[in-house]
Amino acid sequence: MKFLHLLLLGSLLINIKTYSQTQNFNLKNLETLSIRFGDGQDLLSSKVKQKIITETKLKFKSAGIEIVKHDSSNSYFFIRVQAIKSRFSEHRILLQIGIYENIKTLRKGNITTGAITYFDESFFTGKNIEELVYDEFMDKLIIKFLEKYLDSN
Repeated sequence: MKFLHLLLLGSLLINIKTYSQTQNFNLKNLETLSIRFGDGQDLLSSKVKQKIITETKLKFKSAGIEIVKHDSSNSYFFIRVQAIKSRFSEHRILLQIGIYENIKTLRKGNITTGAITYFDESFFTGKNIEELVYDEFMDKLIIKFLEKYLDSN
């Protein structure tokens, strides 16, 4: 258990160090996205996941972003949730969102690669994982993303 705590803390510190500088993400001309949800620990019920995805799609459509199927998109919006569960104290929860895109570099030779062109995360603690993740996502992370998107376009 201590190993998991140290692993999550190490991962968190690397992320904080990497992303603590001023972000200069460019969301200009982002027109289509698919949505992917990563919850490898099955922390959320399928009902809550579907609610988050449905509300995200509605918000994206109202902002002018077209939602497409996974196969027909070079860009996807990802939502990832991880937690260290505790029976005795509050759970430690890491919620991450971002845009992953297939891009062509300016290097010699037509090189295609993947890039994260937007990233944000929130680390918090609490007892009810589903409620906390939903509230943190809807009240903070998605609003921040959409404000950045609308400012860019």
